[in-house]
Order: sequence, then structure tokens, then C-alpha cells
Amino acid sequence: LPAAPLGPAGVAVLASLGIGELALRRPPRVAILSTGDELRAPGEPLAPGQIHDANSFSLAAAIVEAGGAPVQLPRAPDDEAEIAGVLRAALPEADVLVASGGVSVGRHDHVRAVIERLGSLDFWRIRVQPGKPLAFGAIDGRPVIGLPGNPVSALVTFELFVRPLLRAMLGLSGSGRPVLRAVAESRIPKDAERRAYLRVLVRHAPSGGEYLAEAAGGQGSAQLRPLAAANALLVVPEGESAAEPGRAYDALLLGELTA
Repeated sequence: LPAAPLGPAGVAVLASLGIGELALRRPPRVAILSTGDELRAPGEPLAPGQIHDANSFSLAAAIVEAGGAPVQLPRAPDDEAEIAGVLRAALPEADVLVASGGVSVGRHDHVRAVIERLGSLDFWRIRVQPGKPLAFGAIDGRPVIGLPGNPVSALVTFELFVRPLLRAMLGLSGSGRPVLRAVAESRIPKDAERRAYLRVLVRHAPSGGEYLAEAAGGQGSAQLRPLAAANALLVVPEGESAAEPGRAYDALLLGELTA
């Protein structure tokens, strides 16, 4: 039988058959590194130009939801040597390395260079909105994914790249997210050159028989509240400048459908 998560009913079946031992897969240990001179821990006062570190905590929650075990690393400043040191020190206790920030083209972006120096880089930058600056490679045989520093982009690209990887390591297929077809209720603009994952609320149509999707709020990559409010990501392909009202698109469900 294919691998599958064991739920309460499955436990009951096994116990009723007298099975007291099982072969299980250990949750992948995922080291999380947030980078940036501007980051401060939640609760710390902020000086001008500083922000609270949301990614360490949101990614840890996403890893647990995907079946992994998060290992939070010390935050690293925008310094190539310090980033390399933190990642190198994490290798003995990590099966996967996930870094956020430092993968774009600015002079303070060092994560991609560190991946190349310590290991190998398989690809960099993707045609996805939000989330263009993403790096994927390996260090000492361990997968390493450099996610964008923007919290919205980091969570969306986690869904697309890290979640399926962790599930594969557990012997599970795909992302585990249900996909359905939903009709856009209004026009939601996007970058025509990239595949967009728009934050939407999906609900049953009042007449039944189909699903409707409306924007959960603004679609800017810095707008976290719409992602928190959304129950799905509406997938609009390359070559289109918007989700058009009346058209059906794939919707990747993140939560329960609204009434």
C-alpha cells in the first residue's frame, strides 16, 4: 500500500487487529534561516528601517502542517560569511535547509552565492507571482531552498516547492492540497509574464453546481492580511494579465470553503 498519514480510524483498525508496532518515517528536520540586517524578533522595539521577523514563525508553522519538524536557526545579517557559517553549522541536524531573504539581485543578497559556494545551485528565479527570486540547490547532499524575504512570497513559494518536497520525503505524493475549478467573480489584475497565485476566498455558488472565487484583498506581495484571510490560491497562467470574471481557474485550497 502507498504511504499515507495515519488518522484516528486507522489507529483503531490497527489496534483492533492486535498490531502494536509499525514502521514509520521520521519527520524531516527542516532548518529555517531568516536573513536581513533589518530583522528584529517579535516584541522587540523597532528603530527606523527595521521590521519584525515574520518568516521564522510562519515557515515553522507551515513545516509542521506539512509533516516536518522545524529547527529555527539564529537570524543572520546581510553578510555572506555569517550566512555561510549558520548554514554550515546547521548541516548535522537538518535534512533540509530553508532560508528566507537574500536571493534577489541586490548588493545585500548573499544566499544564492552561499549555496553556490558551499554546494550546488540547480536553478534560480521563477516565473511566479508572488515569488520570483527563489533559489534551489544542495549543500552536502541536503536540499536547500532560498525563499524570497517577503512574507507573502515566502509562504506561497513554500506551498509550491517546499511542501511537496517534505511530503515526498515522507513517501507522500503531491502537495496534499485539494484542487478544484472556481469561477472568478471579478477582475483581479496580475503580471502577464508570470503564473500568478492569487489570494482568494472560494465558496459554493448559491445555485449550487460550481464554485466562485473572490479576491481576499489586495494582491501586493507585501500585503499579508489577504493571505491570512484567503482559503485558496487561484492559479492564473502566464500570458494573461488578469483573472477575468466568469472564467474558471484552478484553485489550490488552503482552508475550508466559505458558505
